[in-house]
Amino acid sequence: MKTVWKSIAIVALIALSYYLWDVYVNYKFRTISENKVYKSGLIKPSKIESFLIDNKINTVINLLDPGVQDSLNPAQQKHIDAEDEAITEVNRKNNLKIKHVNIPSGQVPTKKTLTKFFEILDDKSNYPVLIHCYHGVGRAKIYSAIYRIEYENWKNVDARDKTRLMVEGFGYKSSFADGKEKGDFLMKYKPRSAGDESTFNQLKD
Repeated sequence: MKTVWKSIAIVALIALSYYLWDVYVNYKFRTISENKVYKSGLIKPSKIESFLIDNKINTVINLLDPGVQDSLNPAQQKHIDAEDEAITEVNRKNNLKIKHVNIPSGQVPTKKTLTKFFEILDDKSNYPVLIHCYHGVGRAKIYSAIYRIEYENWKNVDARDKTRLMVEGFGYKSSFADGKEKGDFLMKYKPRSAGDESTFNQLKD
């Protein structure tokens, strides 16, 4: 019995260690499309250079919205300003021209936010792109899923499944599950190739 509890404790410790590393060192950084699109949480200004240089990032899409203050959207204008200053310094130091674009977004995209998002991603010169929100698990993931549907022809369910290790099951429902705002948005999403029936064209200004 002691051996079983010891094994459980070791597994729990490993899981906790990985979680802490992923949140506070790796900033939830993930590859969405190799050499093209990446996503993350808010990276400390003092740490952002290595992420940008190592992945040859040309454009940073910042989804922080300082106009909303709650547990899902705790970012303030100072976070956006600090990141902008850090990227400016990275550019100066390395003779680069990395763009920093703030698209203030709620948890679910709107026509206004998607318009700006597509303007960036439709331009091949902007790649590779880093998409990030505050925590790296909500807005960054829904916009990454939309990228996969729009630009890589992923099926909605496959793009949605990549947002979580487990979207739902065993009584658990993530924010991307059926019946949840983000989950329903992704599952009903129709790419711009659908023309007038596309989600983008159906959304109101």
